[in-house]
Amino acid sequence: MRSVVLLTLSLFPSAQAAIGDLDLAKFVSVGTQELEKIYGAQNLEPGVEIYFQDGVGVGSSKISDFATLTLLKKPKFTPESSAIHRVGYRLEMNGTIQIMNVNMSTCVAPICQDPKLDSLALGFAFVGSAVVSLNKAPITVKEMKQIEARIMKAYPSAKITLFEFIFMLQVDAHPLDMPGIIALVSKEKKFSGFDLNFETYAYPIEFDPAIEIKQRSGTVDMDKFRGVSKYYKDQGVPFTTETTIPKILQP
Repeated sequence: MRSVVLLTLSLFPSAQAAIGDLDLAKFVSVGTQELEKIYGAQNLEPGVEIYFQDGVGVGSSKISDFATLTLLKKPKFTPESSAIHRVGYRLEMNGTIQIMNVNMSTCVAPICQDPKLDSLALGFAFVGSAVVSLNKAPITVKEMKQIEARIMKAYPSAKITLFEFIFMLQVDAHPLDMPGIIALVSKEKKFSGFDLNFETYAYPIEFDPAIEIKQRSGTVDMDKFRGVSKYYKDQGVPFTTETTIPKILQP
C-alpha cells in the first residue's frame, strides 16, 4: 500500500543532552495510557505505530514548526468515517500534545511518477467533532432544531452548534459516541453529508513524508529527524518556537 522510510536509531547516550531528546519508552507508555483513557483498552488493537512527520508554515516572516511525532493505535470499533485509519497521541515539536484522528494516505505509481511521492502522509482531524450538512431547501430553522433535539435526546452529553444560514450543524461529543451520532443523523431526510473537523492552516505549509520509527525504547534526539525544517533553520530563518519536549517525555 505504501512505501515508508525506516530509520535505525542510535540509542547510545550522548555526553550532553540535546533539547530534542525524547525517551521513546515513556512516549509509548504515556501515549498508550492517554489513548486508553479515552477509548478504553478493549476498544483498541494491541501494538502501536510511531511516525515522525516534519512540516513548516512558510507564510510569514517567522516560520511555524509543524513537525510531529505520533503514536498510533488501530481502533477495534468502526469510526464515524472511513477516513479515520488510526487514533493518535501526537506530540508537536513545539511541546503541544493532542489526541487526534489520523488519516494515512499515499501517492503511488503509476498515478505518481516521481518516486519521492510514493510515500506516506499523515493527515489529522480533531476527535469528537464533525460538521453535518443539511439540504438547503426546503429545510427550516424549526426542522434544524428538531434534528438537534433528536440528537440530544439520544446523546445528552453532545454539544450541537447550529449554523442556520448555511444549513449546517457542528456536533461535538465523546469520540466513542460519534459513530452512533453520525449513524443517527444520516437517517434524517434532510441529511446530505458530513465532514470531519480536519486540521487546516492559514498559510502555505511544506511537509516531508512521514518516517516510521521502529524502536520502542532508548533516548532519541528528535531534531535528528528534521528535513524541511532543518533546511530553513540552516538558512537562519527565524522560527516562532524552539524544539520543546515535555518533561513527562524527557529521558
